[in-house]
This record gives sequence, structure tokens and C-alpha cells, in this order.
Amino acid sequence: EKMLRFVIENSPVPVILIVEPWDKPADRLLACSLVGDVAINAALMHGAGRVLIHESDLISPPDVVQRLADVLDGDEKRAVAGGWPCLASVGMDRSLDLCDGALRLGEHLQLHLGGGPAPLPFFYDTWGYRHEGVRFTSVPPYSPCYSTEPFRLDTVGSVALIKGEYLRCGARMENEGFVGLCDRIRQLGGEIWCDPRLIINQPIELWTFQNN
Repeated sequence: EKMLRFVIENSPVPVILIVEPWDKPADRLLACSLVGDVAINAALMHGAGRVLIHESDLISPPDVVQRLADVLDGDEKRAVAGGWPCLASVGMDRSLDLCDGALRLGEHLQLHLGGGPAPLPFFYDTWGYRHEGVRFTSVPPYSPCYSTEPFRLDTVGSVALIKGEYLRCGARMENEGFVGLCDRIRQLGGEIWCDPRLIINQPIELWTFQNN
């Protein structure tokens, strides 16, 4: 709620707030998909050439749009560019007055892998991101392992910039979230890319486990 108020009060453009409660994970996916499609339609009606979808409980660098645009501009076939969502302290906006849960996690918990602690920041979006039809794992080495340059995927999630021409051809989430949207864009010939250098921060205080 605090982050939503911050966004609404500081947005240079009008904000449409849709509140859609849910009781079951399947209902949540449907609700999020419908809201996402409403947002896409609204952006296209205002003449958007590209549409940024950004989940409300994530914190991005201030230049997130430009950096994702740079990825899209790398090749005309690139239709969607996503960042690298992590449970991390990187990019925290202290003005939001959120306690740094990732730092506390690193101090008080040992996430062991092969006898050693897992590094922070670590990738967390194991649902929206797919590579060759397989979900990313939630512990290192992931899939693929920490590429240092933008790389191609099947789907991304969380935060993504999308070329409007694919949306105008009818690509939508429907009831499948980012996965369905990216699948439909690929069917239209577009490529899905991710920039692992663009860290999207997920504060642990705003993160709840979901059995996806």
C-alpha cells in the first residue's frame, strides 16, 4: 500500500488503480492477467509505441525503461525485454522506508548449496521466466547461469518492456500471465530477451511464498 501511494503521488501521468482480491492461486493468476490486459489496452488507446509492465511490489533503477529499450533496440526481432528480479539490497529506495529484508536474510540465514551460502542477490522469479520450456530454478546455478549480457528466453516476467506492434496484433495475457503473453508474442515472430545486468529488487517484506 505504501509503495502504491508513492507511485500514484509521484507519477507524471494519471494512474488507474484496480483492486482485485483473490482467495486461491488460480484466481490470483486470472485476476492479474485480466488487470494486465486492461492496462495494455489503456496504454494502446493512448498511442503507446511500447508498453512497460511493472509489478507493484518491485523496485527498479530509475533508468529501467531506457535500459530495457536499449535491449529491444539491439535487433528488430526483439519484441520483449525483461530485467533480472532478485531478492536483494541492490536498488533499494530508502525514501520508501522499507527495512532491507535481503540484508537480514544474508546475516541471519545460511542458504546452503554444496556446503556454502547462496550468494545475494539471488534470482527469485521462478514462475514467469522460462528457458527451453523449463522454469528457472530458485537456487544457483539457475538456467542459464548468470549470463553477463542480454540473452534470449522463452518468457520473462515481473518487469518487461513490450513493443506495441505485437500487442496491436492481439497478444494478451488472457488467463496465463506473462507466460501466455510471451508465448503469443513468439507465435507472432517476436523474440523474448532478458538483461541480467538490470537488477529488479524484490524486498522480502513484500514477498510471500506462493506454491506456483
